[in-house]
Amino acid sequence: KDPITKPTSYPRTILTSHEALLLPYETSVTRGRHCSSATFLWVGERTRQLDGAHIEFLRGLRNPIGIKLSSKTSPNELVALLNKLCPDKTGETGRVTLITRLGALNVQAALPPLIKAVQSSGHQPVWMSDPCHGNTFTTADGKIKTRCAMTMLGEAQQTYAIHRRSGSRLGGLHIEQTGESVTECVEHIASGAGHLSLNYRTLCDPRLSREQAILFVARFANYAQRLDLETETHKIFEQRVQLRSEKELVDDLAMMDMPFVEDHPQELTAFAYQPPLIA
Repeated sequence: KDPITKPTSYPRTILTSHEALLLPYETSVTRGRHCSSATFLWVGERTRQLDGAHIEFLRGLRNPIGIKLSSKTSPNELVALLNKLCPDKTGETGRVTLITRLGALNVQAALPPLIKAVQSSGHQPVWMSDPCHGNTFTTADGKIKTRCAMTMLGEAQQTYAIHRRSGSRLGGLHIEQTGESVTECVEHIASGAGHLSLNYRTLCDPRLSREQAILFVARFANYAQRLDLETETHKIFEQRVQLRSEKELVDDLAMMDMPFVEDHPQELTAFAYQPPLIA
């Protein structure tokens, strides 16, 4: 028999996250000011009431925590939540993550006022985009709940661009996915929903498959890189009047350290949302 050899490397620490929904369970595994059920806990649209038990529980913890925000969230409500969860604004930078799930149709109107209110308040949370939960719909027969990957990508792209314009920073994506090859989300609205029944396994919300999730992140990364490239290039041209010669402008652009972005304009163009009308 081959001798048993010890592994040369060990897995890194695994960090977990879930919604702090069931307070009897969460409180039972809380020791001192740390809840051991997960590394990162969040509250959702139905549990983030300012005077509710869930916010009261989370404000006493030292865990990093998240707040999901829909298009119904007002700027005043958001600042009040941050004041309650982080009374020490300067000492708790990044402890709270704001997870926007606004819907592709609502991002342009709903997100800028929220960003402006947070900037004016002095709080410094982390911003994330959840492009999944605001874009769920049912098929025309009302039998299957699904999501469109391109609609979700549209919300993520718009969110990134708005943060860029507002002098803010999008810290990450919060997507619902599985490592399995399920058929729970459509790729395009026009592709129809006929394939959903092939391997529709979720008992709750539709998830991106492994392949869809990889493609989603790649498309978003390409869009973000392209937008950053265009923004930095524009800044250089805005400074052209201060340059002594055209050669200096060319040299300045050539020295910019920009990542390579594949030229797929059909995937990188800002998304134009259409209502989900599929058979």
